[in-house]
Amino acid sequence: MKRAAVGAAYLLLVFIASYYFTNLWFELNWEFRGAPWADLVRGTAPTPFQYRALIPYLVRAVSGMHAGGRALVTAGSLFFWIQCASTFFLVLATGWWLACVFPRRGARVLALSIFLVLPFNYLLDRFLALRYPSDFPSLLFFTLGLIFIRRRRWGCFYPLFVIATFNRETTLLLTVIYLLTAWGTEPRRAVGMHLRLQLSLWTAAKALLFAAYRGNPGSEFVQAHVWQNLEFLSNPSAWPLFFSNLGYLWLPVLLFRRRIPDRFLRRAALAVYPYAIGMFLVGNMYELRIYGELIPLVLPAFLLLVREFAKEDAPRPREGRTV
Repeated sequence: MKRAAVGAAYLLLVFIASYYFTNLWFELNWEFRGAPWADLVRGTAPTPFQYRALIPYLVRAVSGMHAGGRALVTAGSLFFWIQCASTFFLVLATGWWLACVFPRRGARVLALSIFLVLPFNYLLDRFLALRYPSDFPSLLFFTLGLIFIRRRRWGCFYPLFVIATFNRETTLLLTVIYLLTAWGTEPRRAVGMHLRLQLSLWTAAKALLFAAYRGNPGSEFVQAHVWQNLEFLSNPSAWPLFFSNLGYLWLPVLLFRRRIPDRFLRRAALAVYPYAIGMFLVGNMYELRIYGELIPLVLPAFLLLVREFAKEDAPRPREGRTV
């Protein structure tokens, strides 16, 4: 009975925090004028924004349901509750993810620390404070994907991988992480098979999206932002914003990566480099929300480093008599 009450209180706390955070996210950020959410729902927004079609498609399908000549729910309400639910289940998934390297009860408590990191990427960046329907579902999918890769639950991973790719193309980073963590520990034939399968599924999903929205305005594949990013990096006044990415956690994680005791996380942390290069080429580096998928990588690695350094600095018990 007591355990059930504690569990219910924990879920209530997670819901309240998720609801509050979602409210802040909607209030402090704005839709990109070039791709309004209403256009995303209609399927007429410019590409590549329209390619992140999963959530707009769900909203269009559900908001189109009527009873007595009235819509059951508005598109705006659906967008809000999808983001709120994604945040709620993200916290639970983070607890599951942290339980891979921490005791289960401690992992649930540590999962709440994600609310200390999320604001840096989704609330505090006032340089380009945009919000997209794909943001928090992508974080949830990515966290689950990491769990399934680590535990080699391929029957769960591949359906998730396909669905998540229709939400955002950054699922390709999961393939990079699999390669980094599997290379040298699994037979090359098995690694090659999974790489080919993941790349084939990713390419097929993108091909379907290209075909579905080939008549939309915009760029066919991606947008290049190299010159804007070079200008951003050349401006010293913008450096504090960039270093605040991921709540500054990426700095100690990369500096002390070799000290991370968990091999999977130690190898997976290397994925930060190709992801950063990719965002330099096709993303706005000053739009910190685009680095959100790295939070499930960096947060547990940082927490493990804190535990390791705390062990080193802990005073040793004195020999002799004890009181």
